[in-house]
Amino acid sequence: EIKRANIEAMCIASHPGGFELFLGNTDGEVYTSGDGGEHWHCIANGLGAISKLGHFRLVTAAAASA
Repeated sequence: EIKRANIEAMCIASHPGGFELFLGNTDGEVYTSGDGGEHWHCIANGLGAISKLGHFRLVTAAAASA
């Protein structure tokens, strides 16, 4: 079974022509979408875990024990 990162942060940035979505996950990756979430592109990786209150520790422990 493939373990995937949890999405822990999401935001929207509006501009005159529309909006961009951004999300960060527990693997330290940041993605963006300019088409309402239909397609996503990684714009950063290798960052520290993006997580709420250390939640990534639970995700990492669960993946290691599987």
